[in-house]
Amino acid sequence: MSITVQNNATNPMMQEAYNLLGQLNEHKIIVAINLLKKLVEEDVSPEKEQEELAQKRAAFARLMEIREEIAAANLPPIDEIRREAIEEKYGYMIHPTENKV
Repeated sequence: MSITVQNNATNPMMQEAYNLLGQLNEHKIIVAINLLKKLVEEDVSPEKEQEELAQKRAAFARLMEIREEIAAANLPPIDEIRREAIEEKYGYMIHPTENKV
């Protein structure tokens, strides 16, 4: 028995994993191994996590800049913008009392 297997044999989680694998048929073992390979590939290094976090922070900062720009633009109420867009697209004005049930 190799040293790695001996060390893993004393680890309760590894023992449980071996017991579960022992209960599977060949096809299900292949599926389990492929899933484990995928999980190992998805394991993210701390450097990559920091890079992703930095990207998220930069995106959030940009979002906040855009939010401030929109607030500074002093846009008219959304209902007015909607009416103008509908009038421009369809050629007629919708009155606020229409479409009420």
